[in-house]
Amino acid sequence: MLTLSASGQDRVMVFGDSQSEEYAFEIPFSAPFAGDISDHADNWIEILDQRRDEQLDFGDYEPTLFGYGDYRNAGHEYNWSVPGARSETLREIVTGDGLQFLTSALKIRDQLEED
Repeated sequence: MLTLSASGQDRVMVFGDSQSEEYAFEIPFSAPFAGDISDHADNWIEILDQRRDEQLDFGDYEPTLFGYGDYRNAGHEYNWSVPGARSETLREIVTGDGLQFLTSALKIRDQLEED
């Protein structure tokens, strides 16, 4: 999902599974591991953030696990990906079905209304 941010960058909100969760937080669970922990493979979000930062905005980067206060581990602010998620789970996150996703749904709505 793309929206225009105040900086002129395209804000990119991501809803997906382990292919979209930053690999930095997926090692050793499902990300490719290449020796040293700092030498891991990058996924498409990490690559685009590094190479197209002036054009694309994935939000601020939170390196601390559980730093968001919702179901996300860490990573980019607009990345709502959940490893192993099915379409039904992603729908529940966006709509706030059940108390476990209510905080996340409210944050998503705020992000959509920004700028």
